[in-house]
Amino acid sequence: MIQMPILMAFYFAIIRTEQIATHSFLWMNLGEPDPYMIMPVVAGLLMLGQVQLSSRQMPAEMAAQMKMIQYIMPVMIVFIGFALPSALSLYWATGSLFMIVQSFLIQTREKKKEINQDVVPER
Repeated sequence: MIQMPILMAFYFAIIRTEQIATHSFLWMNLGEPDPYMIMPVVAGLLMLGQVQLSSRQMPAEMAAQMKMIQYIMPVMIVFIGFALPSALSLYWATGSLFMIVQSFLIQTREKKKEINQDVVPER
């Protein structure tokens, strides 16, 4: 819900800015829905990966409460991506990819820190 005003602003910026609306990237026209439906599916899969990775850090009680949202969000992104300009799906996909990398780096750093604390001999 917090991202909804940002997405609405991004949507209107895409539609009202001719340079973005008429620009193409890879196979997509950024101002139109993806004709092959590839980018919405990629965005949904990356969102699923992001939610799965970030839920590892949650306590078990919280993860159980978030279980339904874990699957609703990616499905929602896929279906919304079918109708909206492909630039939004591209935004979701790149945002999720950055979040996956960031979560992975943070989690591996925390694991290394825990391992190093366990190995340090007492004086």
